[in-house]
Amino acid sequence: MNLIRLTSKRIQKISTHTWILIFIIAVGIFLRTYNLREWLYFYPDQARDLTIVQEVIDGERSWPLMGAIAASTKFKIGPVYYYFQIISGYIFGARPETMAYPDLFFSILSIPLFYYFFSRYFTKNLSLALTGLYTVSYYVIEYSRFAWNPNPIPFFMLLFLISLWKFLLEENNTKWYWVLAIGITFGVGVQLHTLLLLLLPAVLFFAFVFMIRKDRHVWKKWVAIFALAVFLNIPQIISEMDKNYTNSKQFLRLFTESSENGKEKMQFNLKLDILGNSQSYAHIASSLGNKLDFDFLSIINAKIRDNQRFGIPFQSSDYIIFFSMFLSVLFFLFGCWAIGYYFIKEDNKEKKYFLGMLLLYVILSLIIMHPVMDSLAIRYFIHLVFLPFLFLGFLVKLMKDKYPKIYLPISISIFVFLLFSNIFTISKEARAHAMKSRSSERYVVLGEIEIIRDYMLSQSPDKTIYFWADGKYMQNFIKPLTYVMMEKGASLVRVKKFTDVPSGRPIIMLGESSDINTVKYFHKYDITIYKNFGQLGVYIIKN
Repeated sequence: MNLIRLTSKRIQKISTHTWILIFIIAVGIFLRTYNLREWLYFYPDQARDLTIVQEVIDGERSWPLMGAIAASTKFKIGPVYYYFQIISGYIFGARPETMAYPDLFFSILSIPLFYYFFSRYFTKNLSLALTGLYTVSYYVIEYSRFAWNPNPIPFFMLLFLISLWKFLLEENNTKWYWVLAIGITFGVGVQLHTLLLLLLPAVLFFAFVFMIRKDRHVWKKWVAIFALAVFLNIPQIISEMDKNYTNSKQFLRLFTESSENGKEKMQFNLKLDILGNSQSYAHIASSLGNKLDFDFLSIINAKIRDNQRFGIPFQSSDYIIFFSMFLSVLFFLFGCWAIGYYFIKEDNKEKKYFLGMLLLYVILSLIIMHPVMDSLAIRYFIHLVFLPFLFLGFLVKLMKDKYPKIYLPISISIFVFLLFSNIFTISKEARAHAMKSRSSERYVVLGEIEIIRDYMLSQSPDKTIYFWADGKYMQNFIKPLTYVMMEKGASLVRVKKFTDVPSGRPIIMLGESSDINTVKYFHKYDITIYKNFGQLGVYIIKN
């Protein structure tokens, strides 16, 4: 009874803000874990990484010294993400969903960290509201539900910035655990994405210069930071020394090429800086619009061209699109202005240092991303995922300062709109997954390709599948299907020439469903039978 009473008293002492945060975290956990395996994105990179992890666990290869290749380049990032997956594989077994557990784990941890980060500057109520929007942001949720090396970035960047802020504020009196946190997040962060390999050292360089000029005694803690970061990168340092620094040379080549843009390309990238950032921030906050590629500029150019060349008048829907773009650009420009405005205006040392650090982070990020903006996509903004919510917080703060009588209903309206826009997108995606129709030319869903695998096996006389597909269907599905076939003891043979397939053996093709494309495949191939699987179709070609 005493224990029950003691527990009851402790529960009663928990503040309302804490209960709300617990509820927000619970919602976040649900949205990130519901049907994780069945709805898991499983692209060629994920199949490749899982094979590597399985080989390490089985003792067929040593722990890798280098990580995955960055995009379509030859440059490789550090191996720490593989290490996260290997550890998860040892604990839970090497399966597609367990490879995503580290991403899921760090995404959940980022929620309370996000609240702590924002409560350093904003009020508790506003910080909770912003945390709630972050938790239900479809962008944030999507990049927590599959295995991809940039996915843990929000957690590590938030911890990096919090720790660096503490260090800037307390200098030589900073607790060692904050110093160690900087070293760890720095050492891990540069291995998660190529952009961070430039951004994090640049941020720390300016922070170092600022601090060492104020207090030279702080050098010991800087040594600890860099020593820890070097220690965490020892595997790739060993690899570089063994291979005559070929990876570093490749990185320098990429950096040099991206810095040698012509004037025309630089001007084009400047447009993308504004429109790309605007679109990305608007999508992160609202989940509306294209979630893959920058298309603001192409939409504007297409509408103007159609109007000028073909006399096609602007429709009411066009004006809605233009207005939404205008709001997105206005929101981005406002945020950039606001962070500078409040930094200059702030008198409180803690908050001024907080804003100054963020201003440095944002400016350096924009500078580093500028030369390569034309080769980026919305997914590359994951290291800036907190910025739209920061800008939204500034908007609420400005309205409260300037229009105290009306700021509350306007703020509530904005938050409700963003909440429901994200819920709408989440429910739309969930329905597509539930109906087994999410996979397409650009999306590979584990639960859906397993069903396709079973059907392919049912159409083959043995466990050898002769597989054919066009374009991105071959590029995106060959490795995932090969892996899930292997789980059933079957093999997938990629067909290059139909004449290479043994006579009488069916060729099984994957492509658009017959509902989407009712002509092309039937005219091009001798199809004997077919079956639709959502947006995909499996076609049996007579041989």
